[in-house]
Amino acid sequence: MWTTNEGRSPMADSRQRLPVAHVPVERDEAGIRLDRWMKRRFPGLAASAIARMARTGQIRVDGRRVTPGTRLETGQLVRVPPLPAEALQPPPRERRLPGRPL
Repeated sequence: MWTTNEGRSPMADSRQRLPVAHVPVERDEAGIRLDRWMKRRFPGLAASAIARMARTGQIRVDGRRVTPGTRLETGQLVRVPPLPAEALQPPPRERRLPGRPL
């Protein structure tokens, strides 16, 4: 892959991305499933995106590959891959007009 002078691919998307992070599981989060933990921390991520990242090994717990249903324990480190900054924001709600059917 070729890059520009700035070291970025010309095809790279201009949106901001969060860096890779290793996040410890807190005491009050023990026993929760990985997919639910990710959704709490990153409400803008779709469940399908979380499952895909776990399936492809981008999300890891203590360096090991995991499934979305893996139960987390206090003190474990969850590797969170680079995510779009929008992952921190909850998804926009659909607006319905009164008196209009779906």
